[in-house]
Amino acid sequence: MRRREFVTSLGVLVLETAAVYAAAPTTLGGRLRRLTAPGTGDNRATYLPDGTALLFASRRTGRSQIWTMDPDGGDPRRLYESAANDYGRVAPSPDGTRLSFSSDRSGQNVVYVLDTRRGTITPISDPMAWSFGPSCRRATG
Repeated sequence: MRRREFVTSLGVLVLETAAVYAAAPTTLGGRLRRLTAPGTGDNRATYLPDGTALLFASRRTGRSQIWTMDPDGGDPRRLYESAANDYGRVAPSPDGTRLSFSSDRSGQNVVYVLDTRRGTITPISDPMAWSFGPSCRRATG
C-alpha cells in the first residue's frame, strides 16, 4: 500500500512535543489517540512508505535515538543504537531500506543515511553547512 493511501485511510499523524498522537480523518468520525507517553521526548514521527510502522526520534534512553513502533502504537523499539544524538525528522527512502536523519556523531550536526539492510551509516551533508531536514529522495537519487 502506498504511504499516502495508508495515511488517508487510517488518518493523519498529529505531533505534540511530549507524545505522538494518531488521528482518524474527521470525515470518518475518528478521534485523536495518543500513541506514546508524555515525558519520553518522542517527536517527529513518520510512516514507513509501506505503512507497516512509524519512525520517530525519542530521548527515552537519555539521548535522542531513532525508534520504530507499530502503527497502533504497539511494540516500540529502538531501531539503531548510537552513542550520539540521532535526532530531527527521520526520512525513509521510497523502499524503506534507507533512512536519512540528523546526528551529532561527528561533533557537528550532519545528515546521514542508515542502510537498514547492511547497518552502515554514511554522512551526506557538509558539516560546515547547516542542514535543516533530511530527505531520502536526494540521498537515494
